[in-house]
Amino acid sequence: MAPEERVHQDPTTTSPFFLFLWEKKQKKMESVAEEWRPFLTAHVSSMGRYGSCMGVVSNPTAADGYSIIEVDGKAYPTHRAIGVAFGLLKGMDDPLEIDHIDGNLSDNRLANLQVVTALQNMHSYATGD
Repeated sequence: MAPEERVHQDPTTTSPFFLFLWEKKQKKMESVAEEWRPFLTAHVSSMGRYGSCMGVVSNPTAADGYSIIEVDGKAYPTHRAIGVAFGLLKGMDDPLEIDHIDGNLSDNRLANLQVVTALQNMHSYATGD
């Protein structure tokens, strides 16, 4: 049995070293709180994940860099769905845009999203800011 498996199975019966690693991992997981909000009949999280009404949780990915989620048979850009769910946008038809602060289009964590105008978003894209 690998040390990692023992840590996850029962940290109280392992050596002090493995118990230390287990406690360290628990603290790290607690420091990154994930918040879920409803989006139509699904849910999206502050960590950029999607949960369907069937309970499936995923990190959507797309070939062009932007991820898309499908809710009720319709496709939505993940970053805009998160923007709506967390109150950055008033709705999917809001004229404001969501910019990925670090430029990574697949990083849909709430902390990496900001509301901008179309002009600001074009400038950000052109300059790499």
